[in-house]
Amino acid sequence: MTQTTSQIGADQSGLAYRNADNAGKQAILNHHKGSSAPSYAEAGIIWLNDSGTPWTLNVYDGSDWITLGAVDATANTFNPYIGTAANRVLNYATDTGSANAYAVAPSPPVTAYATGQIVSLKPVNANTGASTLNVSSLGTKNIKLPDGTNPPANALVTTGSYALMYDGTSFVLLNPSVISAANITGTVGVSQGGTGAAATTAYAVLCGGTTSISALQPIAGIGTSGQVLTSNGAGALPTFQSISSAVKTVKKQIFASSGTYTPSTGMLYCVAEVLGGGGGGGGASSTASTVSAGGGAGGYSRVTLSAATVGASQTVTIGSGGTAGSTSGGTGGTGGASSLGSLAVGNGGVGGAGATAAGTVYAGGAGGTATSGDLNIQGQGGIYSISLGGASAMVVPGEGANTMFGAGGILSPQLGSSPTATAGVAATGYGAGGSGAIGASKAGGVGAGGLIYITEYCSQ
Repeated sequence: MTQTTSQIGADQSGLAYRNADNAGKQAILNHHKGSSAPSYAEAGIIWLNDSGTPWTLNVYDGSDWITLGAVDATANTFNPYIGTAANRVLNYATDTGSANAYAVAPSPPVTAYATGQIVSLKPVNANTGASTLNVSSLGTKNIKLPDGTNPPANALVTTGSYALMYDGTSFVLLNPSVISAANITGTVGVSQGGTGAAATTAYAVLCGGTTSISALQPIAGIGTSGQVLTSNGAGALPTFQSISSAVKTVKKQIFASSGTYTPSTGMLYCVAEVLGGGGGGGGASSTASTVSAGGGAGGYSRVTLSAATVGASQTVTIGSGGTAGSTSGGTGGTGGASSLGSLAVGNGGVGGAGATAAGTVYAGGAGGTATSGDLNIQGQGGIYSISLGGASAMVVPGEGANTMFGAGGILSPQLGSSPTATAGVAATGYGAGGSGAIGASKAGGVGAGGLIYITEYCSQ
């Protein structure tokens, strides 16, 4: 037998005493393995429950049995439980679903959905819109973005790897792909040296981003020689080819605070890059071992402008960095929007979620959107926090999102069941997000303010 008390009664014969002693030793060696809890349990006893598949490993605290994890005797694996008795971090499994209807079957299988479960997914097919996920054939659940909306096309691509957290109703996509063709609008074409059927080669230019204007080929079937065309063929701005021969100097104006952009003398055209402020990191409440998420990066907008479009001046607004989440577990503040008049706008990144409970995963803030430019790119989302309990206790505060002009705040992970409470780290540079914090009662990191960077092409 595998269950018996280790206490041996008095007045037993030698053989009975030996059998009772051996039974007690066997129970200890087998962790009191059986289909029901040992009736002789004392605080600290280990019980291996084999009543179902997989087995579960439990410890008695003097009044209740606490489930530590699942032992899969078939797959030879152990899955630790975090919080209540349910798998929280599931093993990776290959996607067997279709576009917009994804399916995974991790081993060992999960027996029920539970709030806070983390699933990893590498899609076999890119999504084209609203999508679902089915784990271990438990039923389809909607996939949502952190703001509760459906993911747009190509938020899940075949080259990406994604983490999704079950919130009790839907799977929240924590790291959607945001830089794709769907996020790029208003490409600019330059027609040179031909029209109609004679113009057989298309050459798309994003934001004037070319080193040789003479290398451009005509856009097929639209426009006339020398015109600058928007993506729909409209407009007749001064031609780059005409301007390029007149450019004598290249100048720069950089704004890290709000003010007024007045073009330099002889400015023919300029390229403006507008970046919103980064979101603040979430704060951690007074509960020990709470760990919060990082703030999102500001949106980025880039636009090519003629002198006539800019005019005498344009108002410059620089978005401030998002405030730090409070020590009561508050969400980080959203960064401010940066804008060059109404010609280009980079909205601020969203603050990371605050932490109010240990052993819980919190989502990073979404990246800010961008509008009005030739090229509009949503900022990188902040990184979610991770809190693992049990024998392999670890807390990982969410990192703030990066930009090409700044670095998000980073706070090092800590191992052990009693991590040191540490405030979040502020972002550096421009437009990046602040990091989350490790509780108890610690504020998040502050996001970095935005930036406007203007490159001018001048005749003198």
